[in-house]
Amino acid sequence: MEEFRTNYEKSKYRREQIATQLSHTGNGYIYGEYLTDCKYRIDDRGWINIKDLSESELRELSKNRFSHLHRCF
Repeated sequence: MEEFRTNYEKSKYRREQIATQLSHTGNGYIYGEYLTDCKYRIDDRGWINIKDLSESELRELSKNRFSHLHRCF
């Protein structure tokens, strides 16, 4: 099984990784510890499991995550 990870190298926060363990099965996580008003469950490590999200929910979450990163600079 091949997994994909993506980082945002200009991040001011300790976690530069945006997403991890993305796979063809739909499993994966998006880092959400610093997101405000997040309606998805964030685990103890700060990750949001995307397995059960719809396409529109995943797009919304991704958009919020990238918007948050752009506001940090």
